Amino acid sequence: MEIHYHNHHALSPPLLTQYPSLASATYIPTLETLLSASDVISPNLSLTTENKHMLSTKQFDMMKRGVMIVNTARGLIDEDALIRALEEGRVECVGLDVFGTEPSVDRRLLGNGRIVLTPHIAAATVEAMGSCFLFLRG
Repeated sequence: MEIHYHNHHALSPPLLTQYPSLASATYIPTLETLLSASDVISPNLSLTTENKHMLSTKQFDMMKRGVMIVNTARGLIDEDALIRALEEGRVECVGLDVFGTEPSVDRRLLGNGRIVLTPHIAAATVEAMGSCFLFLRG
């Protein structure tokens, strides 16, 4: 699998030295280019007023037909636009770990075989819990 990413700038040489596995990732200078070329999209950034619903109708229209979305970042996806993109076949399937109206979930997301919902427990692994315990224990 090829990994492409978009950011304000490409990863710095010191970061690539520290994490050699990132060296094979390709920097894409515009979000529009990244969206139109990707088979799987996973936005991974903190919510700000500038990026709220950064993936909405316009961005879904740029994506390849049949794209897969994996979202673990709160507030970045306009769920109404996502549901329309699913209904139109633009988006093939979605994995959601966060929801626009937490703690409730939009009923249109429930029971859809093309949507996997998880209860925002991405960090609830044995390893993560062990690390927390060791940190708290001092």
